[in-house]
Amino acid sequence: CRLPAAGRGGKTSAPEIGEGTFDPAVPEEESSVTAVVRAEPGLASVDLVIDGDETALTESKTASGMYAGVFEAP
Repeated sequence: CRLPAAGRGGKTSAPEIGEGTFDPAVPEEESSVTAVVRAEPGLASVDLVIDGDETALTESKTASGMYAGVFEAP
């Protein structure tokens, strides 16, 4: 995942990524996969990069610090 270089509150290091999951965990080629990662709440952007393809993850409105997005399995 790619997170913004500067976090909130004057941080100068990249925020930490917690757990990450993929559903399905072992997808078929070209099928839709949901990626979910835990990171600091309120980040400006969180991007998942796989094989050079970027997928923007959006923060959950009900679970602070959980970001999710859907991409096509390579």
